[in-house]
Amino acid sequence: MMLLVMCLCLLVLVAGWHVTRRWSVQAEQLVPQAGDLIDTPLGTVHIRQMGSQDGPPLVLIHGLYGQMQHLGYALAGALEQDYRLYLVDRPGCGYSPRNGWPDPAEQGAVIQAALDQLGVARPILVGHSLGGAVAVEMALARPDNVRALALLAPAVVPVARVPLWLLHGMQAILRPLLPLVCATLAAPVVRMLRPVIHARVFAPERMVPDYDQLAGSALGVKPMVLCSAAQDVISLAATAADRAERIARQDMPPGGVLFGDSDRIVPPVPQMTALAGLGWSTRVVSGRGHMIPLTDPETCAALICDLNRSTRR
Repeated sequence: MMLLVMCLCLLVLVAGWHVTRRWSVQAEQLVPQAGDLIDTPLGTVHIRQMGSQDGPPLVLIHGLYGQMQHLGYALAGALEQDYRLYLVDRPGCGYSPRNGWPDPAEQGAVIQAALDQLGVARPILVGHSLGGAVAVEMALARPDNVRALALLAPAVVPVARVPLWLLHGMQAILRPLLPLVCATLAAPVVRMLRPVIHARVFAPERMVPDYDQLAGSALGVKPMVLCSAAQDVISLAATAADRAERIARQDMPPGGVLFGDSDRIVPPVPQMTALAGLGWSTRVVSGRGHMIPLTDPETCAALICDLNRSTRR
């Protein structure tokens, strides 16, 4: 009986691996690599450059379980005429490889190394969701190199208090298991739950058209992307309290924060309360949810343009 159960488990894993591999190939055909792979001593980053060659630089950093197309879907089009855009796949997302289990600060360091190699100086950092935490970490590490921060529904400080011992325990348990699970079983489960996930992420708004292709969501079946998303959830929670303390005691560049009042993924009030002491501009948009860069790119672009004008030398 035990042998039969083991054979069935092995069969399920093999079937899951085969399906996941086929879906990954199809996803990369649907959403091909759009930029260049920039190799640095800290890692490799996929970056797409677009927009005005003479415009001020903007670095667009997407959020959890996303890729550069989340900010390229509509927001880039609203900005490319006046700005030089650098759309980034965070490490482990889209086409950027990932080494180890990097937290937001370590991801920011890899992205910064790639920007340095490209000669990008004093950009405005645009961070959505978890990308907001990465952008903040980049500003904390090198505040003089960041002109301003535009945070869109950012997940910067703790959403809920979770004991560090529990988070570290989860890391220890998941570290050896995640590669196997994400290469076999995770993609079929996520594929089955996609309608629920998408409805939750976009609520109370509707999902944008062509989300799989034009916004790159199809790449979410890749094992690397699934593994990175699970790691990022834990890393974000494990580092959020320390990040909040460092923000409170360190000088930060100018910034602005934008939230939808109906965001069900990152509650606006804790984030805006923690950032209130920085003197940043803040705005809450009625009837909008977490995916405002895709559903309301005009308002997001207006925040960025206001920051550009107010920080112009």
